[in-house]
This record gives sequence, C-alpha cells and structure tokens, in this order.
Amino acid sequence: MIRSMICATIASLLVLPACSGLPAQQVPPPVTSLRVYLFNCGLIKGENPLDYGLSKGEVKNPDMVVPCYLIVHPKGTLMWDAGAIPDDMFHGNAPATESFDGDTVTSPRPLLPQLAALGSAVDPGECPVACQQLVPGSALLTQLRQSPPQDRPSWLSLWSTDDQVVQPPDSARLAGAVNVPLQSVCPGAVIAHSQLPTAPLVVGIVLQTLASNRAAAPSASDCAALESRGR
Repeated sequence: MIRSMICATIASLLVLPACSGLPAQQVPPPVTSLRVYLFNCGLIKGENPLDYGLSKGEVKNPDMVVPCYLIVHPKGTLMWDAGAIPDDMFHGNAPATESFDGDTVTSPRPLLPQLAALGSAVDPGECPVACQQLVPGSALLTQLRQSPPQDRPSWLSLWSTDDQVVQPPDSARLAGAVNVPLQSVCPGAVIAHSQLPTAPLVVGIVLQTLASNRAAAPSASDCAALESRGR
C-alpha cells in the first residue's frame, strides 16, 4: 500500500512530500563540449503568413512546430522555450489543446517529464529520486496508477485570482483535489504568478499541510497565522 502523502499543486509548482528530506544534490561539473537536446513541445495551427512578411502562396503549410531546446554549454545551461502550453495546463501526460489569439495550439506531452526522462537516460547519477519518479512509466507512477483510489495521494491545488499568466486562474482547479483560491483565505492578498512559490501565504499553507499530513482548505480566520508561518 502506498503510504499517505500530500501533493500540492501551486500553479506550475509541485510540492511532493514523498521527496522531502532528500539530501542536497551536488552541482555537476561543467561539460567540456556543447550538447543540444530537442523536445517536441507542440504545434500551432492558424498562423497567417502575412504576419511574417510572407504571402500565402509562399507558404504551403502555415502550421508551425514548437521545439524546445536544452542547450548544455561549458559556460552554462540554457532552456530555450518552455513550450506553447504550460505544463500546469496538462492533465497528466495526456495531450493538451488550447486556443490563443485565434490559433489552435496542441502539444503531445508536458515538458517536465521529457526532461526527467532525458536526465535519467543520459546521466542517471545526476537524476535524483524526484527526477526518476517523474519519468513516464516509473515504478512510482505505475504503482499510483494501479492502486485503488482510496490509497492514492491527496492533492491540494492553490492558485491566485491575480494570476495573469495562467488564464483563467481557476483552470488550476483539479477534479477530486482540495482546491483553494488564495484570496478565499486572505481576501486582500495580491499574489502574481511569479510570486506563487515564495508568497508567505502559499508557504504557510504548504507547511501546515505537510505537518498535518492531510489536505484541507484553510479558512479566512487562518490568514494571519498562515502568513506568519510562511515568513
């Protein structure tokens, strides 16, 4: 039986208690030669060639592929593009489709599991436990999929109504999870997308959830205490 654990989804941030307490990973030495890894991050349909200074007759197929590049250089590492659809808009590893500005964007899989699979395949020693668990078909994911619903992890999903990156913000709502818009706890809180991982309210809720080993929605009366705990 899988032991009880709580997973909190904070927009694009995942907190996995099963992975807490791991020793800090040492920074690997720089590579000695350039390495470039290519990932399939989607397809855009509906683009107008005129927007790029081209006529429709010059472009037989206006569909645009969305590649993501991981560039590993002796002077540093660069992730060039993170995909047309953010990882937090996928449901598991199933393909996703979204519409943006009249275009239809599809992507076969989120980027994070692709990166985990690459790390596990190229250099297993530098792929820590959390990385290994994200690889599609890993022992943990297989065990979760095969376990009865009552033995699966409980999920806590937190999001901010101020989020201007993930639209609409309540698309972070997960079926079967404890779903908490942050402003329902602290009505005056102003928390942008980039502030989600470090906002005192978010940190306080996550710490309280991990300490109690159960996912529960806090109330407005908990606002001050949670913000204090997260500082």
